[in-house]
Amino acid sequence: MADEPSSLDIAARLAREEALRANRLVRAVIPVLVILLFAQAILYALAPNTKLVLTALVYLPAFGVLALAQGLLGTPRARWSGWMVVSLLWLLPSSALWFLGGLSYEIGSGQIVSVIAAAAILGGRPAFLYAGLSIVDVALVTWAQTAERLPPPPVPMAPINAALSLGGSLLVGAALVHFLISGLRDAMMKTLQASSERDAARIRFLQAQKMEPVGRLASGVAHDFNNLLTVMTGVTSLLRSGERDPKFVASLLDDMDSATARATLMTGQLLAFTRSRPVEPEVLDIASATRKMIPLLARLIGDDVLVKFDVEEGAVRVRADRGQFEQVILNLAVNARDAMPEGGELAIGLRPSKDMKQAIVTVSDTGVGIEPALIDKIFTPFFTTKRTGTGLGLATVRDIVAQYSGKLELDSTPGRGTRVTIAFPLVEAVETRQESNETVAVTARSGRLLLVEDHDLVRRTNRRALEHAGYEVTAVLDGA
Repeated sequence: MADEPSSLDIAARLAREEALRANRLVRAVIPVLVILLFAQAILYALAPNTKLVLTALVYLPAFGVLALAQGLLGTPRARWSGWMVVSLLWLLPSSALWFLGGLSYEIGSGQIVSVIAAAAILGGRPAFLYAGLSIVDVALVTWAQTAERLPPPPVPMAPINAALSLGGSLLVGAALVHFLISGLRDAMMKTLQASSERDAARIRFLQAQKMEPVGRLASGVAHDFNNLLTVMTGVTSLLRSGERDPKFVASLLDDMDSATARATLMTGQLLAFTRSRPVEPEVLDIASATRKMIPLLARLIGDDVLVKFDVEEGAVRVRADRGQFEQVILNLAVNARDAMPEGGELAIGLRPSKDMKQAIVTVSDTGVGIEPALIDKIFTPFFTTKRTGTGLGLATVRDIVAQYSGKLELDSTPGRGTRVTIAFPLVEAVETRQESNETVAVTARSGRLLLVEDHDLVRRTNRRALEHAGYEVTAVLDGA
C-alpha cells in the first residue's frame, strides 16, 4: 500500500497554508493603511492651528512600522509583520481616544478594527488579548473623561477627520471580516479534505488488513496442495516405471489415496468456511456415520498413530448435515495427527450425556499440546501454530458446531496432549434417510450411457471407469 499522509503531515500542511493566508492578508492591509494614514496626515497638516512637528511625530513612525512590516513579509519572521500591523491598528485609535477628546468621537471604532485584524491575521488568542486591552483602555478613558482629566486636544478634530477615521475603520473592518470569513471557510474545506483523505487512507488500510489473511490463506493452500501434488506426481512416475512388485504398488496406491483424502479434506474446509457447499440438515445417526469414516481416517492418520474408537452401541441422533459432521471429525483428527509428529494415540469417543439430552463427541491426542496463551486464539480464522497450513480447521469446526447450537470445549496441557469435547443436542428417533451397508451387486454391466462433464480430465477419467465396468459411453462437454 502506498504511503498515506499522517495526521501530523496534514496538520503541518494546514499550518503552512494558514501562514501563507495571513501573509497575503497583511500584504493586502498594508497598502490600505498607508493610503488612509497618508490622507489623514494631509488633512491634519492642512487644518488650521495644526502643529506640523506633532503631525510628523505621529505619522512618520506609523509609516516606518508599516515599511518594516512590509520588509518582514516572505522571511522566517513574517509573523512579526502581522503583530506589527495589528499593534499599529490598536495604538492609533487608542492614542486618539486620549488626545482627541475621548469617547465622544468616532475614532473609537478603530479599536474594533484592531480586534478583527488580530483574529483574521494572528488568530483567536491575540484577538482576545487586544479586546482585553481595548476594554481596559476604554474604561480608563471613560474614567478620565468623567473626571475631566483628559488633556486638551493638541490638534483640532474637524468633522472631515472624524468622517475619514470612521469611513476608514469601516472599510478596513469590512475587508478584514471578509478575509476572516473566507479564511474560516477555506480552513473548514481543508479540514474536510484532510478528513476525507484520512478516511480514505483508513479504508485502504482496513482493506489491506482484510486481504492479508486471504494472502496467508492462499499461500497456505498453495503450499499444502503443492505437497500433495508432489506425492501424486511421484506415485504416478513410479507406477509408469514398470514396477511389478504387488506390495510396492499397493504402498504407492495407499500414498495416492492418502494424498487424495488430504486434498478432499482441504477442499471441504474451504467450502465449509466460505459456506459455498449446500447444507442439507437431517436426523443423523452420528455413531453410524463415525464408524463409516474409519477407512478414510486410517488413510489420513498414518501407521505411526494408534487410533482408538470408543463408540457406544445404539443410535445417537442429532440434526446436522452429514458432510459438515464428517468435516468436524476429519478436521479434529488431522489437527491431532499434526500435533503428534513422532507418533502417538488418537482417541475418538461418542456417547449420549447422562440426561440423554446431548450427544458428547470427544477427540483427544497425546501430542505436544497448546500453550495457555494461545488457547483463546486457536479457533480464530487463519491462525495456526504450524509452520504451514490454512488456519481454517478449528475455525471451521467452531462455526459448524455453533450452527447446530452445539457447545465446544478445548482442554490442553503442553507436552501431554489436547482434548476437544463437543456437545450436540440429541433429537428423538424419527425417520432417517435409509442407507444400506450392503453392496448392491450389479448383475449386468452393459448398456449405453450419456456422460456430461465440462472438465476434460474428469470427463476422461469417468468415461474410462465406466467403460472398464462394461458400459458403452458417450461423453460430451455440455447439453448442447
